[in-house]
Amino acid sequence: MNGILDRTLGILELLAAHVEGLPLAAIADRINTPRSAVHRLLADLMRHGYVRQVREQGDYVLTTKLVSICLLYTSPSPRD
Repeated sequence: MNGILDRTLGILELLAAHVEGLPLAAIADRINTPRSAVHRLLADLMRHGYVRQVREQGDYVLTTKLVSICLLYTSPSPRD
């Protein structure tokens, strides 16, 4: 993975497959990206509410924000 969007989507997909969470090093290794870059992306994802860090272990997990967006998308909207 090389582009920012590719890396970000890779993180989201990886965390979706590991609901128990993953540490930064494991995420970086699995998406083949430097730890510093993954740290920056995780910080951005946290700032926007898509990811949170479980303080006890330091692992990163998804929040329910993506689910909320999906529900908004699939909900019926008023017709014009």
